[in-house]
Amino acid sequence: MYKADYPAGSNTICEHDPVILEGVLADLISRIIRDNSIAEHGLKGISICGHGPSVVFIDAGGKPLSKIITWQDKRAEQEAGYLRENYRDFSRDGTSYEAKILWFFRNRPDLFKSGNTVLYPKDYILFKLTGNRIIDRSAASTTLFYNVDSKTWVPDQPDLPIDILPAVVNSWEQIGETGGAFSRGCNLSSGIPVFAGGIDAYCEAVGAGAVEPGYLVDGTGTSTCISKCCSVRAGLDLHVIPARSLKIEMMSASGLSVDWILALFSESLDFLETLDPDTPAKLLFLPYLVGERSPHWDEKARGAFIGLTVNTDRNEAVKAVLQGVAFGIKENLLRLGQGSNREDESVRAVGGGANSRVWLQLKANVTGKIYKKMKVIDSAALGALILAALGNREGEPAELVNTWVKVEECYYPDKKAAYETLFKIYSRSYPDLQGIFDRLYAIN
Repeated sequence: MYKADYPAGSNTICEHDPVILEGVLADLISRIIRDNSIAEHGLKGISICGHGPSVVFIDAGGKPLSKIITWQDKRAEQEAGYLRENYRDFSRDGTSYEAKILWFFRNRPDLFKSGNTVLYPKDYILFKLTGNRIIDRSAASTTLFYNVDSKTWVPDQPDLPIDILPAVVNSWEQIGETGGAFSRGCNLSSGIPVFAGGIDAYCEAVGAGAVEPGYLVDGTGTSTCISKCCSVRAGLDLHVIPARSLKIEMMSASGLSVDWILALFSESLDFLETLDPDTPAKLLFLPYLVGERSPHWDEKARGAFIGLTVNTDRNEAVKAVLQGVAFGIKENLLRLGQGSNREDESVRAVGGGANSRVWLQLKANVTGKIYKKMKVIDSAALGALILAALGNREGEPAELVNTWVKVEECYYPDKKAAYETLFKIYSRSYPDLQGIFDRLYAIN
């Protein structure tokens, strides 16, 4: 696997410089091409996944007019409040796509003149590769602005110019070919097919093999996406593959909570493997360090330990964090409902969190489900590859998954009554503390 970081100090968690993104990505792709002699063998296609809901504005010539405003940014809280008050089905906060667009509409009306376009970050890179301005249909379906049935943009504001929004295409659709200065800067030959791709969490589900109704995925990194593949039905986001929807519950600070507690005790990730997943911590932890999205969409929520005593030690505190995230995952699995008859006892585990055997066993014990660690845990990139293969007509989704997606190891639940008792207490903790969170938020 290849990776590259932004230059130190060049970006913040909420704002990325699109020009720096271009440079880092061009260097990374050039290194991959060089190290693997890809130019000699040719590429069948390119597909990209990326984070969202994040936005960047470009002008008629493709020049960036704004920073990339990432999904973590919450400057649009006032706009989110307006949307919640006026749209019954809208419950999201200032991190949402709609709130961000509305914030820019109110505060930067100059960006909305004819010829300008607002794009996701991965679609900005697709534009640099092909010259075409698009958004994949799956991403569009997550917004209030897109009508899935009519396949048209329907902005919520009467004055919002519709041409600011890009063309909508299927995630497996070829949108163009490489060519131009950016492609040359990546050492990419001209004429390579480029496919639309999708949001990272949706591609992650495909890369974990969730292409049949009922399949469940736990994608845990800094945050966690719990996904369930469904047949197409009203009220659900479209999946990035044909004839499927995807239902996703998102936790904001799962892996972040683990990183935080390990840093607090000056421990590395290896410390997790010294813990016993079969003995519950008698301490509760609410993993709301940056607010929460699911099962409680509440930017005012805060992390909390409940049950500290003079006997609480490092092991107990770290295990409580792992356990607290697992309890949150169980809440979200319950929100998603059961899987299919074939797969309802299993969850496919991907993301950096799948590297911990102890955490996977603890999740299995807490949720009562078999946890399957996938062989490729960076499954968003694998999902994007499968979309390119689908667009290249190399097989149907199930066929491609059978070829590319494999289970590496299974973790079977040891259903202990103590976990169920603790979970019941955990489930009551947020409602009981919500008023305190509100008052603390007001002070801070």
